[in-house]
Amino acid sequence: MNLRDRYPDLVSFIGAYFADLDDREAVKDFLSEESSSQQARAIDQLKSLLQEKELPYEELEHWSLRNLPNTEEARQWLAEILAMLETKKGS
Repeated sequence: MNLRDRYPDLVSFIGAYFADLDDREAVKDFLSEESSSQQARAIDQLKSLLQEKELPYEELEHWSLRNLPNTEEARQWLAEILAMLETKKGS
């Protein structure tokens, strides 16, 4: 199964918001435009993805339009996005 099949809400978030915006703006727009249930699903899926041993970094590169050349860099980027989501959601 591909990333979109396993984590549809997360891929929708990444694909819709990160293509044209920097990370902080993408998170800000997502939190202001999407419902709390959509936000919760995307955050839960992000947490689940971060638990995987190997990340599909090529798919993440495709959806995010970010340079993520390996699992570790993809994991670091995702962790930063999660931290931003949790910080901004709590403010």
